[in-house]
Amino acid sequence: MWEGRLARRISVPYGTDNLDFELPPDKIVAVADLPAAAAAENPLLEVERALKAPVSSPPLRELAKKGHKVVIVVNDITRPTPTALILQPILDELKQAGIREAETQIIVATGLHEANSDKEMERVVGPFVFDRYEVTCHNPEEKTVFLGTSSRGTPLAFNRDAVKADLRILTGSIEPHQLAGYTGGAKSLLPGLSSRETIEKNHSLLLDPNVGAGLITENPLRKEIDESVGLFGATFLLNVVLNLRDEIVGAVAGDVIEAHRQGAEVCNRVSRVYVPGLADIVIASPGGFPEDIDLYQGQKAVTQAEKAVKRGGVIILVSKCERGLGDGLFREWMCEEKRPEDIIERMRREGFKMGAHKAFLFARTMLNVDLIVVSDIPDKALEEMHLTPASSIEEALELAYRKVGRDSKVTVLPNASRSLVSVTPSRGEAESSHALPEAG
Repeated sequence: MWEGRLARRISVPYGTDNLDFELPPDKIVAVADLPAAAAAENPLLEVERALKAPVSSPPLRELAKKGHKVVIVVNDITRPTPTALILQPILDELKQAGIREAETQIIVATGLHEANSDKEMERVVGPFVFDRYEVTCHNPEEKTVFLGTSSRGTPLAFNRDAVKADLRILTGSIEPHQLAGYTGGAKSLLPGLSSRETIEKNHSLLLDPNVGAGLITENPLRKEIDESVGLFGATFLLNVVLNLRDEIVGAVAGDVIEAHRQGAEVCNRVSRVYVPGLADIVIASPGGFPEDIDLYQGQKAVTQAEKAVKRGGVIILVSKCERGLGDGLFREWMCEEKRPEDIIERMRREGFKMGAHKAFLFARTMLNVDLIVVSDIPDKALEEMHLTPASSIEEALELAYRKVGRDSKVTVLPNASRSLVSVTPSRGEAESSHALPEAG
């Protein structure tokens, strides 16, 4: 296929496995993976260290008082957070403070994601905790309490149990997020434990140019998220930053805003990748399970891939999508409208709708590039959504070459959803990046 040229073998995550393919070195702009950040020597000790040295907050043991009702907020199954490990020292601290198991509730912060099954919740928190503690899944349609209005006019309503608790402990991992800048922090509350109206009003800010991955200071969507913390009583944060193997690199604890900002700085060092120029074709994997659990989640990889591809180029999204599409409204908008422009116009005409916003984000990319999807989703379903299916990366590349030519240059982003992509023409910066070295 490559006319005798030495091919380089490349592997990208796909579900819980990997897909391998080959490219000749002279076709590669970069294989820009996350840095090989060293994991904490003892992850449990790193979490305990953060709990003992909280940022701008009293220690957890001092905040928790005997007889208090405590709610611990955890990520759902779509996040790689090692929640079961994180919970161990938290529950130990609560026990030392005199909090009984019956006074502790764990809520899975699904936001508007699909509700987790009992089996999935057990997988998140671990069998021991699931058997001994009350573990529930947030429902944005029920049992929310209105607490006030944000400075931007968004009605703020949250999970009743979290509101009534004497102490809230927010857990999660910090990684790039295409709307909120980064995951983690107060995102456990908004959107994690919010009503549908609150989430949709907040996420309608996605049209603002200051909304994007890695952006916090002037990001209105993140500002509103952080503002919501002030409506609650005592709230404590424990977040971790993970490397590409989902190992804990560092942990931060304490004040929800200040600790999260410190964690975001650690995330920058772990997530920033550089490519030395734009490519004609970008092959992007969200990073495997759970980042590619469905197309709704897998879309996040496209946002980073678009930073690395030329206008008029091709993005090949490699996303297993074992749960399929992930949202009915997302599919409805993609199927009902004939052109990307129509989806964008519909959003402007009808206003923001959660789920449909993923169609908007896909459409915004499709205005500039072609999208080919390698997944387990049936071809017909993708074609109805105006996406081009391919059964393998090799087939996707053949389709891409027909669009942009066989001499096209390719960039590969193996963990795109968790990357912050920067393009630099500087050789020095490119060599100091985390792009894997070319094979000889």
